[in-house]
Amino acid sequence: MWLTTLLKGNTPLGVLASSYIPVTNHTADSWQTTVLMYMSNDTGPQTDKTYVYLSMEPPSWASQGGSGYLSIDIETPSWASQGTLLIFLPSELHMVGWWLDNTLGNSYKLLDRAGRPPYPNLELQHWMRTISNSPPIFNQPVQPGNQFIGKFFIKEPAVVVVHVCSKPDAPPDQPNNVNILNITSGQILLTWSDKCLNSRCILNYEVAYSVEDTNYTTIDPGYGLAYSTSFVYQPTTLQGVAPDNQVIGFYKVRALDYFGQYSEYSLPQQYPSSGKVKLGYHGNHCQGL
Repeated sequence: MWLTTLLKGNTPLGVLASSYIPVTNHTADSWQTTVLMYMSNDTGPQTDKTYVYLSMEPPSWASQGGSGYLSIDIETPSWASQGTLLIFLPSELHMVGWWLDNTLGNSYKLLDRAGRPPYPNLELQHWMRTISNSPPIFNQPVQPGNQFIGKFFIKEPAVVVVHVCSKPDAPPDQPNNVNILNITSGQILLTWSDKCLNSRCILNYEVAYSVEDTNYTTIDPGYGLAYSTSFVYQPTTLQGVAPDNQVIGFYKVRALDYFGQYSEYSLPQQYPSSGKVKLGYHGNHCQGL
């Protein structure tokens, strides 16, 4: 990956980029590259804006100059088409982009519109979590080679993350160490560990629920779980049913990667706890917290 900036003068736009090469084959791990762009003037006036062009090869105007533009080139390393003794990068790549600004994913804006109550009610909390679970701005396969991905208008304050992964040889490994905590009546917090996944190309997590540890139903929490290993569950109140009774049961979690591959479900965890916390892993690969 290389970056070419044509921005002139002082600008609040910053870029961080990295690439990652796995050390072993035939696992859920894979080659990755990431670009993080941020537009911020700290505590000063937030008035600047710019266009960002994302391409797999530098566009023709990149060598012609111009003010207020940034060119980003995502290029796989030379060994991608040649292979090495340890690593061979598949030709199938997938790109996901995430955006956060004063409109997208801004739960504080909703709180502000509600008058910034010191203790938001359950409905407001629900909508604040919903708006923060924004889907990715793009989620698409890409191929190495010359192609224009898109033009983005960034106005401060904003953060944009672009993540590209090669398809791994195996799906993600299993989430583990599911824990469930009570928040208030009819509301619980689920947490889990991603240490054993062996992948960072995770599009989302799915949480499944069952009353009797059979016939599980998927809870759809939105895309916000892609960058979080926790989930606040607050089911819709049913008439004649106590809120606490609606969250009693068993829960388990699985991961979904960029290529539509699911991990195994975690071991189911009961709420309220029976006192037997299941911390294990179905396979023999990982027992870490």
